[in-house]
Amino acid sequence: MATYTQIDRNELSEILNPYQLKVVDFKPIARGNTNSNYFLRAENGEYMLTIIEERSSEEILQLVLLLQWLKQYDFHTSEVYFATDGRSVTDYAGKPILLKKWLPGAVIEVLSEDQLVQVGKEMAKLHQIPAPHYLPTSHPYGHQTFSAVIGKEIDPHYEDWLQNRLDYFEKEFPKNLPTGLVHGDIFSDNVLFEQQILKAIIDFEEACHYILVFDIAMGILGLCQVESKIDLGRAYQVLDGYQQIRTLEESEKQFLAFFIEYAAAATSCWRFRKYHIHSPSPHLSNKHRDMMQIAQQIGKLSKSDFQQAVFPA
Repeated sequence: MATYTQIDRNELSEILNPYQLKVVDFKPIARGNTNSNYFLRAENGEYMLTIIEERSSEEILQLVLLLQWLKQYDFHTSEVYFATDGRSVTDYAGKPILLKKWLPGAVIEVLSEDQLVQVGKEMAKLHQIPAPHYLPTSHPYGHQTFSAVIGKEIDPHYEDWLQNRLDYFEKEFPKNLPTGLVHGDIFSDNVLFEQQILKAIIDFEEACHYILVFDIAMGILGLCQVESKIDLGRAYQVLDGYQQIRTLEESEKQFLAFFIEYAAAATSCWRFRKYHIHSPSPHLSNKHRDMMQIAQQIGKLSKSDFQQAVFPA
């Protein structure tokens, strides 16, 4: 994780002018893989300043609407701090600026069993909130994006594998599964805990009106990895928590493994595009292979072994 846009105190003052904040201290923070984030301590409180690196102001305005929507349903997530003229999104150097109230809590890389259960419950609560009409109906880096890297001849073995998986996903993609409001990116850096208690799920930039079991699969991918493999015992904890709030339909259970493999392939493609094409990074150039390995692991599991592990009788 990196701070892509570096700012000094003078630039910060210019950025914060619309908010009329008097900052005592600020520092970059390593949170997220796409934007630049800064912790601010002001005279009237603490904030997180986010410089949006890859999305338009219109997209971020939609995110603000979603955060306000979630607040109406008492879902614990980030709260936007508005400029004095009423704007929720400002700009600096051609990039959208979002200022949010600081959320206390810590990112925990490896969650305990109880914490996994807590996240599962919170995901189920999210899935019971109606999806607002303005959300997209496809995931931002779903299989429709695979063609952007296939055939680039950067990593031919990987690209051939991704083409094979694309053919498989398009052929076997299920229909008529329950859909709703999904986060789309529940990895450990998007989940905050305080004293072992879940405080918030944050960073809804990938949210969409999409297949609910895909969101569960992405959460398992993001929270249940151990040495580039999915620990099915940890996956069970997430599912146990989830089903205390919302019972999965039988069709969702049957396609969970499919969507874990799909989520892993999609994340591998995102990482490949990010670190080879959009923002080349030699020390991160093999990050896509971790997800490729997970997709292969899940794809090789027998359906009965997977079902018995995560849905024991």
